[in-house]
Amino acid sequence: MQEAVLYQFSLCPFCSKVRAGLELKGIPYRLVEVNPRSKAELPTLPDNAPRKVPVLTVGGLGGKLETGRALDYFASGDDGRKLCSLYLGIMDRMGVELPEFGDARNRLADF
Repeated sequence: MQEAVLYQFSLCPFCSKVRAGLELKGIPYRLVEVNPRSKAELPTLPDNAPRKVPVLTVGGLGGKLETGRALDYFASGDDGRKLCSLYLGIMDRMGVELPEFGDARNRLADF
């Protein structure tokens, strides 16, 4: 499994939720404490990405998800376009095998 890195502020409630989720699923990760003022510890993000925590990276930032595919799924029915199905596909790419996530048991079609 590729290394997961969580960039966080220790008092951030959203970061706490991400940590809890990673620990609940048994996903090993490394913490990087980010200075709330300078945010210098954050990785290089795309130009349009907000510089906010939490940021979770797995295997660096070399991956790419294509956007603009929402219209392709209107004819797929609800099972083919659940957000949890996207998460299952992302977890597959991270090397974490889950039989289900939330209300989804199938991966997002054509991911």
